[in-house]
Amino acid sequence: MPHIAERLQQLRCNVPLIGDFHFNGHKLLQEHPACAEALAKYRINPGNVGRGSKRDPQFAEMIEIACRNNKPVRIGVNWGSLDQDLLLRLMDENSRKSEPDSAQEVMRETHQPRQVLRSVGAVLAGMLKGIILSLGTDELLHLAHVFPAWDQRASDALLQLATVYRTIYGTAGSYIAARLAPNRPMLHAMSLGVLGLAASTAGAVVTWNKSPVFGPHWYPGALVVFAIPTAWAGGKIRLAQLRAPADG
Repeated sequence: MPHIAERLQQLRCNVPLIGDFHFNGHKLLQEHPACAEALAKYRINPGNVGRGSKRDPQFAEMIEIACRNNKPVRIGVNWGSLDQDLLLRLMDENSRKSEPDSAQEVMRETHQPRQVLRSVGAVLAGMLKGIILSLGTDELLHLAHVFPAWDQRASDALLQLATVYRTIYGTAGSYIAARLAPNRPMLHAMSLGVLGLAASTAGAVVTWNKSPVFGPHWYPGALVVFAIPTAWAGGKIRLAQLRAPADG
């Protein structure tokens, strides 16, 4: 490789030499330091740098060599170099669906940018569902004169009713997040739970001892307490669906 780089330089050819490594790149770079230095960039396929306990150390070894030689690294994935553990898990999850996706569609889901967008979209969809249902029910109950005017304090019984339907809607929202998640449905449901916990805690802090209109302390406290359990329940419902045998 150094000779090729030198010859290209003599020919005034400025095309960079890029090493595209599969399977044993860590050994090649370690045993041939001149090659590691002559290359302009390393391309690493994370799906075939090793499996199991060997993958991370071998991947780290290549990154360390790149750092020592001040070389940029491109993490590339194609159909032949997918992370087999990830692909196997996604195929397994897909097989449990009542309407499984095609193998090609599952393979597309292993592409990180698309997974990230779908993950964000799933959590946002679940969050919007919970917010819209909660605020919509609040408004309907006010219009029906079940709840008093917005500037008047609701009774404990009405606040208990609000706690119940917010808990139900929180579970439904977390289920939606898990249902739309590209993978790891429980993680997406619990992510929404963490967001709900943060929002409920912030609301409790802002309204604490501010005005009787915001109700007694137990109400915002209950919303904080139920944020994580409702998210867990929504995720468990989705997991139960995935574990159930597909119809037919």
